[in-house]
Amino acid sequence: MHMRQRRVKIRHKGEDDAVAGIIVAVMIVGLVIAVVSIIQTVYVPQWMSEREATHMMEVADQFSQIKYTLDNLAVSEKTTPVSTYITLGNKELGFLSSARAFGHLQLITQGCSVEISHDEGTSVTDFYTLEYSSENAYYLDQTYIYESGAVILEQAEGTVMINTPSVSIEKDGVEGTISMGLIALIPEGGVTTLGGYGTYPLRLRYKDTPISIDLNGTESIKIETPYTNSWYTYFSNALKTSEFLPGVDYAITKDDSFVTLTFSDTIDVTVTLEIFEIYIQMAPGWV
Repeated sequence: MHMRQRRVKIRHKGEDDAVAGIIVAVMIVGLVIAVVSIIQTVYVPQWMSEREATHMMEVADQFSQIKYTLDNLAVSEKTTPVSTYITLGNKELGFLSSARAFGHLQLITQGCSVEISHDEGTSVTDFYTLEYSSENAYYLDQTYIYESGAVILEQAEGTVMINTPSVSIEKDGVEGTISMGLIALIPEGGVTTLGGYGTYPLRLRYKDTPISIDLNGTESIKIETPYTNSWYTYFSNALKTSEFLPGVDYAITKDDSFVTLTFSDTIDVTVTLEIFEIYIQMAPGWV
């Protein structure tokens, strides 16, 4: 009776180590891919959203600085040019896939106007509007507007005036005085639009003596603007603080284009209007 011979395959130790090494390498590669995927889909959007939110705060500070510089030029009446800056956007992350944030800055012709009706007729002044609009990839888009001395923030939830214009309102018995110091931007150098990312200089230069007018017997003030909610809220609060009585001394209304402030016969209002003309150049290569 013959016995079957069992064949035993002998595997060398070197072969076992090679197989184990391949398995470990595949596991490591899979782990790296999983970690990178988590970082890319979870953390990168959070990091970029925080960067873009920080940039929006920077733009808000820069618009406040622009207003501060313009106000200083109007008060000092110095014709020496000064510079301020605006950051349009920021770069993507260098080592991971992410989108770059862009921004646009433009001067809008007749973006705002102020019409004052008084005893001698009607005075109308048109103003350029300086507007920054973001093109974010992760954070909500925002628009910052400088018009007639006010800075307004617009986003999906609505608008809010973050810096008020140079307006003083006083009431003394049956007499009222409203002093309005309004900034009229004048484009210089031929460039009225900037786009992209990075930081760009803005050169500001005071023109000359301001236009000053005393408008006696003012009947109404009408402001044409796309941001009527912000101006309506501002004037409503400013008049109440100055003890003007709503429904007695004045009425204020708004629609999509106009905020209208109408004074009653019970109060004699004089508006002192000062218009400060300031050149703005939006690109290097000063003229």
